[in-house]
Amino acid sequence: MMNYQNTRALALWGNYLNERAGYIRPDEVDALTDLGLSAQQAVAQLVACACGLDVENNPKDKELFHTYFLPIVKELSVETYRQDAYYTRLLGCQGQAGAFCLTEQKHQPYECFVRNDLITGSNAEVLPQIGFFAEEFIYPAVLENGRIWMSITPNEIETMRGPLSRARGRVLTYGLGLGYFAFHASEKETVEQVTVVERNPQALTLFADYLLPFFSHPEKICLKCADAFEVASAPAVVSSYDYVFADIWRDVSDGLTLYKRLKALEPAGIKTKFDYWIEPTLRFYL
Repeated sequence: MMNYQNTRALALWGNYLNERAGYIRPDEVDALTDLGLSAQQAVAQLVACACGLDVENNPKDKELFHTYFLPIVKELSVETYRQDAYYTRLLGCQGQAGAFCLTEQKHQPYECFVRNDLITGSNAEVLPQIGFFAEEFIYPAVLENGRIWMSITPNEIETMRGPLSRARGRVLTYGLGLGYFAFHASEKETVEQVTVVERNPQALTLFADYLLPFFSHPEKICLKCADAFEVASAPAVVSSYDYVFADIWRDVSDGLTLYKRLKALEPAGIKTKFDYWIEPTLRFYL
């Protein structure tokens, strides 16, 4: 069970990422690195300051900083993600389908964001994983009526690595998004077909018209306009697939309820493998 400091740290990070993610200015980081700090140390200190921590004079704040801020902040390489095959093929695509608009968004230099699932520290503390870039980073996104509906950020990429490594044979996925999972699954020789279940017809149209043409193996993709829970409630259908991946939630706030509903629908006694997006983080909260 999380202690008070752990709970406090997660609350501070949540508030910072939701309200002040773009707070840090490059000149502030430069000033601290000129004094001998690394970019990671500088960003961690600036975030702590923005969160109101008194690291110099308050022992509890100092402990909080060294446990829940400094170790979890990591500078990421822009090139690592630019070289992703999905980015090299699809970044820059633009299009419109009803209320959905395919466009691009940016992470500003030193803007902090969640980069992967929650993890357990050496003393059983629950730690977020935070990343930043030292330069601007552009990523694809879909807006619905002007608001972000889906984006392919480093967090999306990192949290997909495990499920993609396990995808094989006939694959069923709940939730389309921008097709990142479908793209990489279809690139695998061990994957025969990827059936994508998406309930929003506009999202399907946008994908089919502007993204699917850039896939290496579009013939492997089968699009199905349906509700994930209706499909998941048909054991005979689900059991005909070798692998099922669910990604129909935005984050933990709506994911817990949806995750539990889908888990309850898993057919018993079949060989199908099931995975769920950000499941490690969801299980921490459960």
